[in-house]
Amino acid sequence: MKLSVVVPLYHDYHFDDIVASYAWQTIKEDYEVIFMLTGKNPSPLEVTLKRVAGEHGLPWVVKTVSAMSNCHSRNDGMKLVTGDAVLFIDGDQILAPDLFHKHWLAHSQSNNMVGIGICNINVVRYTDSMEVWIPYKENVKQRISSPDCLSFVKNLTLSQATEYAWWHNRSNFTDYINVVGRNVSVSKNKFIEIGMWDEDFCYAEVTNSRGWEDTELALRAFRAGLQFAMVPSWTVHLEHPRMNKDAGLENAVKLARKHRWFFDSRPDWWQTRYNIEQIRKML
Repeated sequence: MKLSVVVPLYHDYHFDDIVASYAWQTIKEDYEVIFMLTGKNPSPLEVTLKRVAGEHGLPWVVKTVSAMSNCHSRNDGMKLVTGDAVLFIDGDQILAPDLFHKHWLAHSQSNNMVGIGICNINVVRYTDSMEVWIPYKENVKQRISSPDCLSFVKNLTLSQATEYAWWHNRSNFTDYINVVGRNVSVSKNKFIEIGMWDEDFCYAEVTNSRGWEDTELALRAFRAGLQFAMVPSWTVHLEHPRMNKDAGLENAVKLARKHRWFFDSRPDWWQTRYNIEQIRKML
């Protein structure tokens, strides 16, 4: 069993920390990492990734592409995948050292599953002073410097990661679906069968499109009979693109149109996110 990891990268924000977390992975099994570089100036990122891979003998593939959205980059990355299962990770995250191994282990036991890791531990930086914020339980925030961020992630325990994530002790499909895209693995053949990422639900600065691609994928996987399981490892999310509320609503309406069964059967899920009557009028 081989694990392929597909990572779209757009910018150099906290890039050294991110690369370090890929290099420290403890996986001993067969794997590969495919970095899909986009953005205005991918060359420095490509040089760094190839240097680190060469120095440490890491099975990394680095490709520069013209795709300007996360879904396009992920789907393009699938053309290079040689593994049996694919792990998708957002490019703005620092990874726990055992992340690859835990996803590999999950898929070595099943070829019909979606593995979802803990991924909503948010670190947000909006200043130029390399300061970051790590949200803690009950919204208490501790300010730490950038060099400490790697240490924090590396020494985070599973119980702490679960506690700090906003989805604490989630155990069913509908609790998982809107965090799929940041730390999710799926059997390669099953992923191709259900149609891969729907590029109409991507994050893209050019079109100002704003997401729901993770939820949309999960709904198709659920309808196709794939099993959902928690993978006990985590990523720390450095910075999520700021949501354009209007664009997010437009994509939510597209989601409801495509998966009307879910809109009709789970109004409570929709009501916590939008005015359900507003969406119903737009259908």
